[in-house]
Amino acid sequence: MKIVHGLEEIEIVPWYECEDCTQHTTFAGRLSALLLLQRFTNSEAVIAGLRSFIRDKGYSAIRHFHSDEKTLGQLAQMLARGELHLTRRPLDFRLAPARQSQGAAPPGPQSSSEPEPPVRQTAAPPLPPPEEPTFLPNVDPAAIAQVLTQASISGKPFCAE
Repeated sequence: MKIVHGLEEIEIVPWYECEDCTQHTTFAGRLSALLLLQRFTNSEAVIAGLRSFIRDKGYSAIRHFHSDEKTLGQLAQMLARGELHLTRRPLDFRLAPARQSQGAAPPGPQSSSEPEPPVRQTAAPPLPPPEEPTFLPNVDPAAIAQVLTQASISGKPFCAE
């Protein structure tokens, strides 16, 4: 069973259908598997799909009348014991290259009687004018810092009101 959740695809299969056991997620125990499965508690469709998946695979531990929590708890137990294998993969959003029909040559450059129009280059927008300096060039920043530090220590206001 495949579940798309967030930006990943989660696949749950019985241990005997696992294609590559080195790729599945291993769980330290029932609790760690349950923590992963609890993200599906708000999705009735996923819970119903998990119940149907388990029923179709012949596992009798989960019944259709069990609560969602009990269903997820049983699934967590099955994952922790290794009866089920879970694989997580990030979704791939890259576009697949277009397939060409067999026997057809790839399209080459098309010759036309008219030359291609030249590519116009647009000018970059003008840069904004430089900002005016905050301080005059003859300001002594160390002296200003010393005066402000002394004013903060003595409790005097920093600026004239």
